[in-house]
Amino acid sequence: MPIPPVPMPNLYRHDLVANAPRVAGNGDAMAEAVDDLIRIMDGGAWVSSTADEYYAALTAHRSPCQAAGAVAAADMSTKAAGEPPLVNIENPAEAWKATWVSI
Repeated sequence: MPIPPVPMPNLYRHDLVANAPRVAGNGDAMAEAVDDLIRIMDGGAWVSSTADEYYAALTAHRSPCQAAGAVAAADMSTKAAGEPPLVNIENPAEAWKATWVSI
């Protein structure tokens, strides 16, 4: 009589859950970097028509940068919610999730 497979922890799901909060903060860090550049430009560090175009691009990127982390974290949380906490390692569609290595 064959032994039934033992479910293994879904390491992929674990990483999604564990890293979503960290990813959320990355958007704030990107927005801070853009804000720093805007402050430098506001201080007159570079004045020209090309600088004006660059400044417009910077200000246009501020909001998307702020939102990027939260959007990515929400995507990760949604993906994690659809993942089972345990996987069957004999199922090729799930086995990789038990051997997932975070880098």
